[in-house]
Amino acid sequence: MKKPRHRWFYYKHGFSPELVHYFISNYSIPNNCLVDPFCGVGTAPITASELGLTSYGFDVSPLPIEICLAKISNPDIDKIKKNIGRLLKFKLYKEDIDAYYLKNRLMNIF
Repeated sequence: MKKPRHRWFYYKHGFSPELVHYFISNYSIPNNCLVDPFCGVGTAPITASELGLTSYGFDVSPLPIEICLAKISNPDIDKIKKNIGRLLKFKLYKEDIDAYYLKNRLMNIF
């Protein structure tokens, strides 16, 4: 689990890309296609794809699927830098956000 793509989110039920690589390398995969009906965060389909196989992954839980999609995305570093810059321009409240809204809400009531 030392590969950056796989180590950023711990998934209790997952296994290592090295294990997937071992099985793909040592056993025959019919039609060079891996189908993982319980793919979790996508370790098997991603690793199979990296090894040149066609791969499909499915899971009933939406959270691991979103994580899998994040793992296979190729973010644009310039867009990330631009959006971080936009976030840093937001005004910061001088007081606690709850106190700010409470004070404004009370002033509108009276």
